[in-house]
Amino acid sequence: MQDLITVIVAVYKTEPYIRRCLDSIVSQTYKNMEVLLIDDGSPDGAPAICDEYAEKYDYIQAVHKENGGVSSVRNLGIDMAKGKYLCFIDSDDYIGKDYLKHLHAAIAKYNADVSVCGHYKEKENGELTGMVDKKSAILDNEEAMCRMFYNNNFGAYPWNKLFRKDIVDKYKIRYDLELRMSQDLVWVTTYMKYCDKVAYVAEPLYYYAFNEQSVCRKIKSSGNFDRKNLITLKAHEMTRELIKDKSKKIKDAFRGRYVCTYMRLYVNMFYSNTFDKELVKEVKKNIRENLFAFLTRPAYGLFDRASAVLIAISPGLFRFLFGIVNKLFKVSV
Repeated sequence: MQDLITVIVAVYKTEPYIRRCLDSIVSQTYKNMEVLLIDDGSPDGAPAICDEYAEKYDYIQAVHKENGGVSSVRNLGIDMAKGKYLCFIDSDDYIGKDYLKHLHAAIAKYNADVSVCGHYKEKENGELTGMVDKKSAILDNEEAMCRMFYNNNFGAYPWNKLFRKDIVDKYKIRYDLELRMSQDLVWVTTYMKYCDKVAYVAEPLYYYAFNEQSVCRKIKSSGNFDRKNLITLKAHEMTRELIKDKSKKIKDAFRGRYVCTYMRLYVNMFYSNTFDKELVKEVKKNIRENLFAFLTRPAYGLFDRASAVLIAISPGLFRFLFGIVNKLFKVSV
């Protein structure tokens, strides 16, 4: 008998995409799964589609709740999960047919604490980019946490990983309901703290769809900078606290990610034509403090490195030059 895997799917306003997601789940070559479709009070036709699939497949359960955000959905899924392992899939994304098979094979073969796969990232034009390392590997805690912070092929995402339910239960790992952004960073970091052995599968098995509702794209289209998005800084501070007892190598990897976060924050201010003197001062200060750790990581390209240095020296000059480059080449940090 195969181990039972619980697949937790968060559903909210994804009517145009959810059938593609659910068809990819029911087409899995690994068959021993329970699928929890958790509708977070979605106002469109997605809940009815969940009911349709639950009626058709006995291993699928549709759950409907009042809107509470993705963190509340995932916590409910964790509480309901009966599987030895669990994974999270967003209902606007989809998975390859061997997603569960390969993730389970890796975590079981090596008795790992988590297995991780590569993924495809969809661009605005529908083109897919493979985000995957060249070789599969068994990683220790330090190397895995470093990759999580600076390697986008690994990432602090929940959806390209298979987790052990006993670890989640033992350490009572749940999502923080106060975090509206970057909640995955905190949850995955909390889990990874307790992982001694991590299996990386060098195959892109998850398809991460283009998201028109991302913070950056919303700001571009609306021109509005919502200060509520600064909750991501709280999530990063929580993460910094989580790794305070970890090695310098892990801390430096996180400091590099910290620079990326502040760079995105400043670019979002540019898109919204926002100039908050105190916030700009905070951006400059934090990039300066963590700049060396950022520049010494191999994952960041020349444009990102130059951007970080320029913001650390003169945010105003960066703003001027980025405006020209963005207009000519449509680049982003």
